Amino acid sequence: MADQRKRENQMLKRMTSLRTAAGASGRFRKEISEEADISSLTEDQKDHIRYLKDDQLLDDPDNELIYGSDPDEELVDAMRRYGFQGVILAYPTGNGKYMIEAGHRRRSAARKAGLKEYRVYETVPPASDSERRMRLLMSNLHSRKESPMKLAKIAQNLYETHRMIIEEKRKNGTLQEGEITALNRLVAGDMELNDSTVERYRALLKLIPQLQVLADSGDYSWSDISTASPLDEERQKILYDRILAREKQYGSEAVTRKWLQSEIKSLKSGAGKDTAVPSSQESRGVKRTSYTAKAVMKNAGTMTDILSSELKIKKEDVPQVIDTLEKMKIHLQEKLDELRSVMHEKEQ
Repeated sequence: MADQRKRENQMLKRMTSLRTAAGASGRFRKEISEEADISSLTEDQKDHIRYLKDDQLLDDPDNELIYGSDPDEELVDAMRRYGFQGVILAYPTGNGKYMIEAGHRRRSAARKAGLKEYRVYETVPPASDSERRMRLLMSNLHSRKESPMKLAKIAQNLYETHRMIIEEKRKNGTLQEGEITALNRLVAGDMELNDSTVERYRALLKLIPQLQVLADSGDYSWSDISTASPLDEERQKILYDRILAREKQYGSEAVTRKWLQSEIKSLKSGAGKDTAVPSSQESRGVKRTSYTAKAVMKNAGTMTDILSSELKIKKEDVPQVIDTLEKMKIHLQEKLDELRSVMHEKEQ
């Protein structure tokens, strides 16, 4: 087990060529496309500069789905006053066309400002569709502050991209021994987050649109709202109604993390399903199965033994096992948060 962890840590340190290429694209995004002073580029970099007409540039098909297309009005105003700012990163696709990998909003702002020609830094075309997706995501990932729902879309797209890469490697026989295949862990490394935070971002995509809007508003804890993702649509709507009702009665500050956690826990247990806006106190009489600390220890020991052993899992079953373990991790984190909260209350 220790040797396995050692190999995994070594693999994390040795980033693949694909992620290295994506990281290089990200550095270009920060160092070049946001710079207006082209004279600061090296002679080699200047050789890659092109001046292209608007109809020569193509938007990456995944960009609008993830980042949207609304231009920055301050950037629009700056371009009206001073002309095109910075550099767009794009690679040739043939017939004089170039696909943008970084700078979609810059191009959109220039367009709105009435400009017809843009300064473009020509990059090398991606070798595969998975590389294209990875470069798009990584080149934009740390360049600006994003909302929870944008980060959720980024996390999900990184998750799917890593799955594509792993499947390609398995097919080609290039998957190395000890290489990380836990998708959330790979995404966590890309986004510089921990695994559970990545999973909670992805969980936002399973919420009804009304709850997604609340999670994105900044008025509530998006992390706690994300834990409502296992609820069916009906119960999610009940939660949404409860939040609005409490806010209307007591103000948005009354929708605390503790209150949200209590309401979501109540709905998960089955309480209040037939009532639109019941309180958590009204549902406390519902009978629940009670587990002692001894039962937790016993079952935890069994699971530890299973995970510590040499698991023999068929390749076709691996995605399902990963999904099951990741769901268990969410429940474990929720229980840890709940127990720590109890401990904190006792210390007060």
